[in-house]
Amino acid sequence: MKTALGALTVVICFFLLGRKATEKERISLKQLEWMIKLIEHIKICVSASLLPLPDIFSSFRCDEKEMTEFMNTLKAEGFGKAAEKLDMPLSAQGCIYDLASTLGRLDGEAQCEKLEQALDRLTQIRDEHGKETERKSKSVQALFSLAGALAAILMF
Repeated sequence: MKTALGALTVVICFFLLGRKATEKERISLKQLEWMIKLIEHIKICVSASLLPLPDIFSSFRCDEKEMTEFMNTLKAEGFGKAAEKLDMPLSAQGCIYDLASTLGRLDGEAQCEKLEQALDRLTQIRDEHGKETERKSKSVQALFSLAGALAAILMF
């Protein structure tokens, strides 16, 4: 019985290590989804009225702890500096930096157009990145579980 419990513990530990190994990709995907929500909020505010960007940023609510530093930087230093705090795919970062360079510098209609373009591109990136993250996560977790099973067999 002790051997079976020990073997099970080893397999579970290896599985959790596999999960931890793919955490960065899952966080990246979560940040990308969150950024899409923020840009949708900005687009709604810009199309409804031309509020100053700091007011728009302040009106956006986020309860996620991971995004607290981003939101503080966003309110204090602006969109471009805050985007540097995120760990997203390079293509998404490029899209966000392009948006940050024009945000607040165009009229309302042009800003809405740029925001819509950014949303389309980020949604496409999210879909591609989500599929890749899921595939990679499953593969890594399967490999770690297999390694855990092998380690358990060799140990016990």
